[in-house]
Amino acid sequence: MAKTALIVGAGIGGLTAGFRLQQAGWKIRIFEREAFAGGRMRTVHKGGFTIDVGAGILPASYKAVLKLIADTKHNDLIDVLTGRIAIPRNGEMHFLDMSNLKLSLLKTSLISWASKLKLGRVGYDIWRARNVLGFDTISGAARFDTGSVAAYGASHLTQEVLDYIIEPTLKALFLNDAKEASIVEFFWNMKNLSSNSSFCLKGGMDRLAAELASELPVEFGVTVKDVSDDGKQAKLNLVDADGNITSATADAVIVATDGKVVADICRSVLSQHQLAYLSNLRYSASVNLHFGLRRDPGVDALIIEVPSAADPQLSALVMDHLKGPGRAPAGKALVSVFFQDEWGQRMLHASEDEIFADALPRIDRIIPGFSDLVEVRHIQRWPVAATITEPGICALLKGFEDDLKPGRRVLFASDLFAPSSVNTCVVQGERAAQAAMALA
Repeated sequence: MAKTALIVGAGIGGLTAGFRLQQAGWKIRIFEREAFAGGRMRTVHKGGFTIDVGAGILPASYKAVLKLIADTKHNDLIDVLTGRIAIPRNGEMHFLDMSNLKLSLLKTSLISWASKLKLGRVGYDIWRARNVLGFDTISGAARFDTGSVAAYGASHLTQEVLDYIIEPTLKALFLNDAKEASIVEFFWNMKNLSSNSSFCLKGGMDRLAAELASELPVEFGVTVKDVSDDGKQAKLNLVDADGNITSATADAVIVATDGKVVADICRSVLSQHQLAYLSNLRYSASVNLHFGLRRDPGVDALIIEVPSAADPQLSALVMDHLKGPGRAPAGKALVSVFFQDEWGQRMLHASEDEIFADALPRIDRIIPGFSDLVEVRHIQRWPVAATITEPGICALLKGFEDDLKPGRRVLFASDLFAPSSVNTCVVQGERAAQAAMALA
């Protein structure tokens, strides 16, 4: 008789686990509370614009994602990206070539030669920590988790390196600031997200999830209430799309959701220490703004990373129309704008008028005249966007992992163990599927 698995969540982690188990002959069911698959890999279509409202650009270092795409025979979805990163300083844009960031950093006038020499320390420390900065877990990085990025910068670098290289990178990738983030988060970013090439998916970042969901038994509109494990089988209690309260049992349950949902539905299978860890696990909130413009704003860069000196709340602007054909109608442009967690928390429940009244003047200071070009606008609110890797988290994560029971039938496939990324979730989905297949 075929083994069975129930999967909570049809984000890319849950879909990956489902795909791998179905490949291995398992009978699976995937439950998703939303009406669509993909989670934070989501695309909306508005006014002729194809808008990625979650993940938008993936580095070529995402080997697990690329393997999943190849294994599902969807290599035709890949659009390879080229372009530049722009960083404003004192009213001038400085450009870094995404295909050769190291050489660009040597050539740039963004920072002084004295600061450039200090960057060698960053490279050395990342090399020292490289084996414990995985997509599987960062629990082994506790000895490097000695303080914040700001503290590390003050001790080993120059202020301009912190202000114009490190903090803009953190802001752009994790909507976080240098005073809150552990240095492990920055090291992890530089090891895993720095790449000489990047890619996106043709037709929108939700395409891979949509293709997978079409080939897997996904049940939408289902809310899982709780999960249990008696050692012989795992069980879900749930409310289906018609409002019926029901239950399901299987050889394994894979929970592919954020840590807050895990804590809510998995109380019976977690220790008090694990629940304490999850209750303290922080996620940034993001209110993303997406603008369809009547013409190109004239920025010759794919990404603008915004230092706090230019704006303390604005994180990054992405010229989405440069990602590939079909993103914007001919002659028009598409720009996505991202803000710090603090701004996101403040604006999460604000009205659209309040959000745009605050945001547009900030954007105009980076791209003069931007607001006059807007013809389509879209707001995407993410109460749970990305993990915030605070100082000390690695040791706490090690304690969470130590409390995971051998032979457990409730498994996890999300960003509980490493910083949030599409590749993290795919790796966690793969690991959960392998753990399920190893059960007796």
